[in-house]
Amino acid sequence: LVMEIVPKGWGTIRGQVVYGGKHVPERRKLPVAGGDAALASRFDLRDESLIVNKDNFGLANVVVWLDLMQHDGMLPILESQQKPPDSNVVFACRELQFQPHVLFVRSGQTMLIRNENPVGVNVKIVPLDARNHAGSWALAPGGRQEYKFDAEERRPLRVVNNIHPWALSYIVAKSHPYVAVTDAQGAFEIRNVPAGKRDVQLWHERVGNVAKAIAREGFAW
Repeated sequence: LVMEIVPKGWGTIRGQVVYGGKHVPERRKLPVAGGDAALASRFDLRDESLIVNKDNFGLANVVVWLDLMQHDGMLPILESQQKPPDSNVVFACRELQFQPHVLFVRSGQTMLIRNENPVGVNVKIVPLDARNHAGSWALAPGGRQEYKFDAEERRPLRVVNNIHPWALSYIVAKSHPYVAVTDAQGAFEIRNVPAGKRDVQLWHERVGNVAKAIAREGFAW
């Protein structure tokens, strides 16, 4: 893990999470069953719990975030980012899987759940924080459902589909903007971070919290 932070005022933490194995693991084909198995067979449904880039070994779907309480006190938030965005984040049911596999949403921000499949699906969210309400929705083709987290969750939440049990995803709900999810290259970027030494948390679904790194001026690992 290598990170860089711009050292003046409000900086940027950027970096890449790299898989430490010698070979890129093969993603197994997901077993499908039930009434929609014939439809599922049209898609190349693969395990998404460990996605490693074959060119640079970058690891996708790692959650990178800063806790608001740091060694020098509570992190301030840029005024323009103190409230959750007005724009929705989209959580799609597409090709009988959830997309994206890991989604970040601010508490108070609207998450729009869309069923883009030609068949009905189920979307079930069970929060850990009692201030957030559980939801389990049966969505017809083209169906939509809005959902908001009233409070942040201490860890990513599993989202399941009781009709298509191979469909699995995670939602990261935080009250602040200091969160990123690594892309297909394993890269991430967190903007507008107060300059200075910062503790950075990392999570991956295979192992949970995997590390705590320190971002300083220049580089850290």
